[in-house]
Amino acid sequence: MERGAAFFASQSFTGVAEEEGKIYGLYILHPNNVGRCGHICNASYAVSSEARGRHIDEKLVTDCLIKWKELGFRVRLRKM
Repeated sequence: MERGAAFFASQSFTGVAEEEGKIYGLYILHPNNVGRCGHICNASYAVSSEARGRHIDEKLVTDCLIKWKELGFRVRLRKM
């Protein structure tokens, strides 16, 4: 339990989808790397199979797209 708490606390952000104390999904947001790439973030998602049809995945991604900007991560687009 302590290792799990330490892991989630070390992330830039942990978003949780819960209802009445039951967790249906979560995501973690953290830098892609340190140094030059520290402005780029990665996100990992997990959704319970019990949440099928409830669009929990979509809600987590939507929240993540808002949160990364709030945390100061940036995107650099290049023309190809």
